[in-house]
Amino acid sequence: KLFTWTSVMQLAEEGKIDLDADVNTYLRDMKIPDTYPGQPVTMRHLMTHTAGFEDSSRHMTGVDPDNLISIRQYCKENIPARVDPPGKVSRYSNYGTTLAAVVVEDVAGMPFEQYLQSRILTPLGMNDTSIREKLPPELAVKLAQGYSFANSENKPTDDFILVAGPAGSITATAPDMAKFMIAHLQNGSYGNATILAPKTAALMHARAFANDPRITGMCLGFYEQYYNGRRAIAHGGDTDTFHSQLFLLPEEQAGFFVSGNSAGGRGVRNALFTSFMDHYYPGESRVLPVPDPSASARLQTFAGSYRSNRHNYAGFEKYFSLTDPLNVAVSPDGSLIITGSSGPVAYTEVEPGIFSPTDGTRPADGDVVFHAAADGSYDFFMYRNNPVMTYNRVPWYEMKSFGDSLTTVA
Repeated sequence: KLFTWTSVMQLAEEGKIDLDADVNTYLRDMKIPDTYPGQPVTMRHLMTHTAGFEDSSRHMTGVDPDNLISIRQYCKENIPARVDPPGKVSRYSNYGTTLAAVVVEDVAGMPFEQYLQSRILTPLGMNDTSIREKLPPELAVKLAQGYSFANSENKPTDDFILVAGPAGSITATAPDMAKFMIAHLQNGSYGNATILAPKTAALMHARAFANDPRITGMCLGFYEQYYNGRRAIAHGGDTDTFHSQLFLLPEEQAGFFVSGNSAGGRGVRNALFTSFMDHYYPGESRVLPVPDPSASARLQTFAGSYRSNRHNYAGFEKYFSLTDPLNVAVSPDGSLIITGSSGPVAYTEVEPGIFSPTDGTRPADGDVVFHAAADGSYDFFMYRNNPVMTYNRVPWYEMKSFGDSLTTVA
């Protein structure tokens, strides 16, 4: 995605894309429906994941790289429902990023793959990087194998083929990624190449939207991470078997890129992030307040079932995307117990509506922050270091367990 957003910023710098104009202004042969009259989707909304699109995986992957439909056809035929007005809340969208690449094609007058090669990869000397699913032979022989773990052994596993390439099909080596990272750390330049003007790079790296002022925010493509009192900009990426993270500390002129080739890669990147920061940029130790049993009644306002807002709302997929909730309960000792797929975790309130793990650990996702609705209730919560989605309070009938029970009865 960062390559797509860098392409957008190049065209914005040249005055060819207005970040606050209706994206329909630029789309040649398709239009985003006017679901909210007078509130069009803009490029800024796409870059901050605030366009209001539901999540959908329909036709997003394929099985044969020789028979993939174009990103244009994918975007024309699979427009997701707009379920929130633009600019209201961040909801991660692969479709939105792919749509931005179609805008790049229409504005630049060339296929996105050609634009990316000529404007970013070649200037930076990223000779071992490609967005193509069917890699040329000289790159295909270098491709790492993905693995899955089953029956007590790692088994080679083929990854899915992504139709929505601009949202996640970059294949690269770590040295090539370092060139791209250094260009961003140096405000758009690497060696003799300049891919962004300093003013444009600064705009891209700046905070542009947040679901709540107490959490990290979305930049224009990057998202913020705070740890040990320092600000970073980053982006992760996941396929079935590869889990990557690009992490930059602009003020310190430092960063890292990591990619794991099995399901455990998710945990590795988070562990590397916290260990890297604690080793090179340690923060001050923090003493958590002791949970107050007398606060238990008040904390009941946080209790309930919550679900990620990244799912399908209006299409047929919603019937297959019911998920087990994160359950929030109150302990008699005055702490919150949040239970998900990995089990219960106790949290202590450190500020009004903000909770940290009671055991003193500092996870990569950060504190839990509850958002107060206009009526004073808590309608969703967020992890402080995950600005691209929220966890909304949901009724019992939207839970996977309810869907399972219906299937059993049927």
